[in-house]
Amino acid sequence: MLKFNKIPIFLIVCVLIISVAFGIWLLVDGVGQEEKAGLELDELYKVNIYGTQGEGFVDLQINESYLQRICDESGIDLTAEDVKATVSKENNLYNGDKITVSFVNGKALKDKGVNIISDTITYSVKGLKEGTDFDVFSDLNVYIEDEEVVIDNSRCSNFVKDNVDFFIKNQLETYKEGDTVIVGAHVDMNAATDNGYNIEKTETEFFISEISEVSEEEKTND
Repeated sequence: MLKFNKIPIFLIVCVLIISVAFGIWLLVDGVGQEEKAGLELDELYKVNIYGTQGEGFVDLQINESYLQRICDESGIDLTAEDVKATVSKENNLYNGDKITVSFVNGKALKDKGVNIISDTITYSVKGLKEGTDFDVFSDLNVYIEDEEVVIDNSRCSNFVKDNVDFFIKNQLETYKEGDTVIVGAHVDMNAATDNGYNIEKTETEFFISEISEVSEEEKTND
């Protein structure tokens, strides 16, 4: 009778030990999964749509602080290049177009141990206005003065004066008459979109002379 009672008690104790151990393992494993940093594409990138109907384009803006937080939480060192994203259609967009954003190197990220929660997102284009082509360089005056290039926007529209910064892309130590310079333009695309402008180009070449096209009388009036 005593032997008969010892066997169930022993088995019960073993079952209890195994159950408790298994429960602890599940708990620890679950906590580990919850604490594992997850990378979400829609948190990492802001999708900006600029331009006008038929001339809309996409600009992806990375959230650096979010990327740094993921690195800190996961202990994995990631750069902007590691999480580079691509767009299924980048330009010539119309309202209603569907575009998909996805990681370029999704498999490489997973191989690094990155927990990717979402790696593709689909957006619907909206808010594009009917627009007109606009050349920000049309009234720009570029000339040499004391061997330096002068970029004069005094005859440009108020839009250009307020929203476009010009710069020389092929910088030289000195310039002479007959040189060709490449002038670039940093354009506030939000402002261009608000005004319904299609920006035709963001750089162009100028054949420069030593004489400003703006007369001294115009300079005095300004």
